[in-house]
Amino acid sequence: MNIPVTLSLLFIVSCQSPERVQNSQKGIMDEDRVVVVEYPDELRKVLEKHGGLDVWKKMQSLTFEIVKESGNEARQTC
Repeated sequence: MNIPVTLSLLFIVSCQSPERVQNSQKGIMDEDRVVVVEYPDELRKVLEKHGGLDVWKKMQSLTFEIVKESGNEARQTC
């Protein structure tokens, strides 16, 4: 087999996600699958205090302060 064909096949196979490759091998395309994530009780309680998981997922950033002796340090995630 020549090198360009081998590299092309390698590129095509490596670009597919493992789930999609596994499902396509079975002949099933399951893209409407729902993944259920179990969170620890402490995190679940915090999320509920702040509007629930649906509200949390809609947020675009997180802002918080870290209290230090030299002054509070503000942080923001994107």
